[in-house]
Amino acid sequence: MEYVWSFASGMQDVFQNLMIALLVYVTLATVLMAALRRKH
Repeated sequence: MEYVWSFASGMQDVFQNLMIALLVYVTLATVLMAALRRKH
């Protein structure tokens, strides 16, 4: 049963990193779009 818990906590870490990466990606995309719109 212990390996299930270690697997679950590992997946939680991966999911957390994925959410952070997604937030950073969305933020960068938004900033880039805003910067591109200002130039035109």
